[in-house]
Amino acid sequence: MLTPRLGADHLDVLSLSAWLVAALFATWTVAGQLRLRRLTRRVVVEQGRADVLDERLRVVSRLHDAGRAVNSVHELDHVLGTILNGVVDMLGAETGSVMLVEDEELRGVAAVGNERALGARLSFGEGIAGRVAVVRNALLINGEATDGEFRGLRPRRTPVDSAISVPMIEREQLIGVLNVTAPATHVFNHRDLEAARAFAEYAAAAIAKARLYDNSRRKSEELAYRATHDSLTGLPNRSMLRDRLLRDGAGTSCGALLFVDLDGFKAVNDMLGHAGGDVLLEAVAGRLMSSVSTSDTAARVGGDEFAVFVTGGSDLRPAIAVAERLIQRLSDPFVVFDNTVTVSASVGIAQWGMHGDSFEDLFQAADHALYEAKKAGKNRWRVCSLPAVPEQRPEAGSVEGGALCRVQM
Repeated sequence: MLTPRLGADHLDVLSLSAWLVAALFATWTVAGQLRLRRLTRRVVVEQGRADVLDERLRVVSRLHDAGRAVNSVHELDHVLGTILNGVVDMLGAETGSVMLVEDEELRGVAAVGNERALGARLSFGEGIAGRVAVVRNALLINGEATDGEFRGLRPRRTPVDSAISVPMIEREQLIGVLNVTAPATHVFNHRDLEAARAFAEYAAAAIAKARLYDNSRRKSEELAYRATHDSLTGLPNRSMLRDRLLRDGAGTSCGALLFVDLDGFKAVNDMLGHAGGDVLLEAVAGRLMSSVSTSDTAARVGGDEFAVFVTGGSDLRPAIAVAERLIQRLSDPFVVFDNTVTVSASVGIAQWGMHGDSFEDLFQAADHALYEAKKAGKNRWRVCSLPAVPEQRPEAGSVEGGALCRVQM
């Protein structure tokens, strides 16, 4: 068998072919590696974007939940507590506090994990929160804050390595400052800062709404109080007395109404003027309140006229005891504008059910009894006269001169 021999030309061709194949293979390998690297980088970038998007979705979800919780309550105290719990949970913070603007300064009104913040006051520009109140921009602080950086910075019991302070602004008005600090194992980043800033918008709106709600409630309560109380003495007025009588008396068909009128008030009013008369009426109201039990209702029903509804059974003795106590205490001297003045009181008594089964009838009966007390010489009490209620002569222990008279069933 003959083996063909290759010439030099043939060997050159083969070498060239091998070299071309190797070059092509190397080129394909480098291109593949470059393509692979580009794909790897793209995957990494996309994964990073996916992680960022996932984190943003989690933040948005937490913001939504926190915002819904904040907006679901109305009372300011509950709003503040919900804000703090929401932001601390959202950022994984260790402590949190809310400082509201009051009289051109910040006051700590709510705190979690740092009770020293409650009641703390900062001037604008003082400390971290004070700086935020001035610049109205959020601050992310990683590392130790110093007094040189923040004027008036107060020392803490434990050092803080990472903190966020965010202004709460509603309609271009500074409401307050929201502060959070991170635990030792965590450092806040700019995403946390953005989340805190977004949450502060919820907080500012909720606080503004809660303040409107509180103001509206206070105004409603003030209007209701004015409608049911005397503006001078603070005692219940005739309207509230009527409601109390119908509530406490009509339900049990028992109790008595005392109609009290001051003897000699006009003379004091003429001598000391209306201001002096008002001072005297306030003092009379104080003695009236101290003479009745908490279950009874004392009211001012006219200029120098008062009334007391005494709860109890069908026995008149508790009401008579109150009438005697009132007459005795109101006869003691009063000091008005360094002047010692004296007045006395006449009292008419009417019993629920016996002398009337409505407020108007009972009041009319007590007024009639008061007229009888005045006609009999003042400074005494009378029960609405009925054939079945004969009057008796004064008994031992009553005020001298027959000022008090007993009525016995």
